[in-house]
Amino acid sequence: EVMAEVSNLRRCAHRVVLPLLGYCGAPRAACIVTALMRGGSLDDHLLLLPDARARLQKRFKGTPGLSWSQRLSALCDAARALVHLHSNRILHRDVKTANILLD
Repeated sequence: EVMAEVSNLRRCAHRVVLPLLGYCGAPRAACIVTALMRGGSLDDHLLLLPDARARLQKRFKGTPGLSWSQRLSALCDAARALVHLHSNRILHRDVKTANILLD
């Protein structure tokens, strides 16, 4: 399963798709290494649950949350990513705000 994911990530490099930096295909230690997205997930910013609120306040030094224009920008980028994946015949299969990462 990890190697299939690696293959897909190699095929779909794009500015709005999380880049593959490395991987380990060993059966007991399989993992994928991607860039750290310091902005957290879209889910963190929309739901603002207590733990996410504290994390975001520390990171961004102010009131957490996204403006409407920032929300729209994140959703447009997510749509661009899906169009790119689909044009490469890749289905994401788990599109949700927790899987939309912000830089």
